[in-house]
Amino acid sequence: MTRQPSPKQPWHTAERRVTRSPERPNEPISSAHIEAALRGIRG
Repeated sequence: MTRQPSPKQPWHTAERRVTRSPERPNEPISSAHIEAALRGIRG
């Protein structure tokens, strides 16, 4: 069951909020870091 994005909240807005680096909130994390994190979660 997939969550549908609401018209008021585009997917890229939520994505940008999720992909923020905690130590550097003004800089988005690169896709490489995201992939590495996903691999770490998946094992």
